[in-house]
Parts: sequence; structure tokens; C-alpha cells
Amino acid sequence: MLFRSIIFFGNEKIRTENLEIPHRAYKERAFVLLPLADCLEDGILPTGEQIASLLENINYKLVTNIIYQKG
Repeated sequence: MLFRSIIFFGNEKIRTENLEIPHRAYKERAFVLLPLADCLEDGILPTGEQIASLLENINYKLVTNIIYQKG
């Protein structure tokens, strides 16, 4: 079985039995937010939220080290 998470699809909000966009847990996942921060120049998500504010609520130091190969 293969699972895929769709974080955003423009500004669409979709809720069905098998699909939820935006993904319900993206705000809690540094491995999602950190790459998005690299892609979005202004650091603002389609929801209007700032990535920096969301990262303040989670411990992302370990994920940062893994993603960016820091010691």
C-alpha cells in the first residue's frame, strides 16, 4: 500500500473520506515545513500562515540537522 500526502492544492480545501487537503498535520511536521520555507520566498503558506510562526510551535532542530546534513 502506498500513502501520499497532498499538502496543498492551490487554495483548495477538500475533505472526503479518502482525501484531505490541506493535509491535517502539516503544521506539526518540520519535514514538511522546512522544505516549504526554502520554496516560498515570503515564507507564507497558501493559508496565509507564516512558516516561521508554525515552526516556533514544534521542535525542528533534529529535523534541520538531518535534512541539511549538519553535525
